[in-house]
Amino acid sequence: MPECKPPTIYQLRELWRRYRGNGLVHRLILEIQHLRGFFRDVELLREVIQRCWYEETGNKLVALERLCVELQEELFRAGVVTDTPKPRALPPFTPPSRHDLRALAQHYHNDEAIQALIEEIWHARTFVLRVDELRLVVVRCWRAETDCDLVALEELRVRLEAEKARAGVIASAEPAQREQPGLTARIPLDLDGQPEQRRG
Repeated sequence: MPECKPPTIYQLRELWRRYRGNGLVHRLILEIQHLRGFFRDVELLREVIQRCWYEETGNKLVALERLCVELQEELFRAGVVTDTPKPRALPPFTPPSRHDLRALAQHYHNDEAIQALIEEIWHARTFVLRVDELRLVVVRCWRAETDCDLVALEELRVRLEAEKARAGVIASAEPAQREQPGLTARIPLDLDGQPEQRRG
């Protein structure tokens, strides 16, 4: 994903005031806040899944470690704090479609603030797809290692599907072909990140 500097919560508030009465810009700001809350919720589910994996197998899973790192980097990048009380609910709004984003990008082509909002939404929606790719790997590994279902994995699937449908995110029909090599490896790691020697 191309790197873009995420707007801070203070910048979002300032833009909300600057574009008072502009419903399209307000929708962009609400969408960014929604996506940040969504990633916060995904991180909480990831913690549950990782704990269950370790309790079930006693090992670490590369795909879960990767999801952990990427989610935490995304949350840090956007300035989202996960260990504070859940922020208040957003007012109802219609998420901007891909067509809305393109039209706004053209209409406000000289406005850096609006361009930053649009880039942040594209970035976050692309990251939703990345999370879903890693979830698919974790599901395959979970099914290969256990004979039971995991409610948190199903909850993550439902939330990701709902998010993609809500925002009109289009995913490739063949995510497994684009999967990065090595993510399906189930290598038990010691605390230093080195492969452990299996005890006979």
